[in-house]
Amino acid sequence: MGTSLVEVKRFNLIIALYSFSLLLACVDGALHMWQTSSNFVRPNMTIEGAHTKGTETGSLVFSVDGRTVLTRGGDDTVKRM
Repeated sequence: MGTSLVEVKRFNLIIALYSFSLLLACVDGALHMWQTSSNFVRPNMTIEGAHTKGTETGSLVFSVDGRTVLTRGGDDTVKRM
């Protein structure tokens, strides 16, 4: 399974899926990650304030090994997580 990006306008989310993880970037600037083997009730990891609140995250990219995520925020920053 590769990486795919989908923008959901109604909720203003960017979604990236990579093998065993689901990553959501929210308008409040937070990133939420779930392991696809989980029950999706609560994220396995959350990073509040990853980008500036009220801006759109334009890109989410997983590294080849799936351990690193790069994000590009509407605040014109690129961050490695």
